[in-house]
Amino acid sequence: MQERLFPTWSLLDEASLEGLLGPAPAISIVDHAASHLTEAPLVTLIRLMIVRAIAKKGLALTAKGNLSRGDVAALFAEFDWPGFDKEMTLALNKVLNEHDVYPVHMARIVAGEAKLLRRHKGRFLATNRAKVLIGPGQEAALYRVVFETLLWRINLAYFDGVAIVDWPQDHIGLVLWSLSVSAQSWMAPRALMPICTLPYGAEPLNQWHTPEYAFEARILRQLTYLGLMEARRSIADHPFSRLEYRKAPAFDQLLRFDVDYIERLRPAH
Repeated sequence: MQERLFPTWSLLDEASLEGLLGPAPAISIVDHAASHLTEAPLVTLIRLMIVRAIAKKGLALTAKGNLSRGDVAALFAEFDWPGFDKEMTLALNKVLNEHDVYPVHMARIVAGEAKLLRRHKGRFLATNRAKVLIGPGQEAALYRVVFETLLWRINLAYFDGVAIVDWPQDHIGLVLWSLSVSAQSWMAPRALMPICTLPYGAEPLNQWHTPEYAFEARILRQLTYLGLMEARRSIADHPFSRLEYRKAPAFDQLLRFDVDYIERLRPAH
């Protein structure tokens, strides 16, 4: 008889469930984990973008509002990004436009939404807020801004094109807590999804537009960009094998959850 898996969040009381929904007041960033705060790929790339914008008195924009090829190429040379193959990108593109370099495109959108960069006369300028947040002692504040903007203010469906509206981003705080107690070891998205998300209530459109793919693209993959999850191939050195995920050390170092459990039951760590 197959063992039935219950969602991790079923351990939580009603007030905790409510606290994990919305921009979640039950989740906080720990200020003292400085090394983790500065190593997150998305935060690092946005910082590079801000520093370059200050040094150049703005990043040049194309007529369509994207970053210029020169700025894209300069940023491309400096960043590291999980799962992004720089050699393949260079082999496929004679020149680098913003949309050819997914990390730069994503970072530019997040930085704009977070009001770290603003458009002015054909350039992207660093805002006063950005200049403060890249200063010494502001690592946690910058991380918090990027974290909250990416997960609660950006529609992550834009980046994956899956024909599933909102889910599971509409309860992402709950998913984060569930991952905190479920993703200690390497697991496939298919195994993590039923214990970390609210059930998806409709039939998938086809094999490419599935809840599993949306969960991986909108949650697990995004958390690797924030330095909170790690990914590896299920078959080592096989470039087309499925990915497995687990919490990175930064997850427990950076995130704190203010929750209570039904009848004070606490999950094993």
